[in-house]
Amino acid sequence: MSDYSTVAYVLGVKDAASISPMDLARSVSAGLPTRALTLVADAVSPDDNAFRHKVVPRATAARNKSGVLSPAASERVARVARVWAEAVAVWGGDVAARGFLFRPHAMLENQAPMTVAIG
Repeated sequence: MSDYSTVAYVLGVKDAASISPMDLARSVSAGLPTRALTLVADAVSPDDNAFRHKVVPRATAARNKSGVLSPAASERVARVARVWAEAVAVWGGDVAARGFLFRPHAMLENQAPMTVAIG
């Protein structure tokens, strides 16, 4: 899988293996399904039920009745998916990636990389 297809897979995008960068960008711009938030949160932090609300605040998610995230929320979810996919590739697996992403880092003013990624 390409980097884009890995991110698309994490987001639950249909036909992730063959998606182009532009198709992925269009999907994010149009608004990802709310299911993408659940998939990303479950992959990145499966033991923290509150993680999804760090990515998209609970009040924002509660106002959403359409089943589609706003473009801004979609971009945030996609950013977390991109960081997750890259960390898994670099660190060689989920456990090592989580260890890196959730540990404070001196070069990030002692913030965890995931905290910076969420913004």
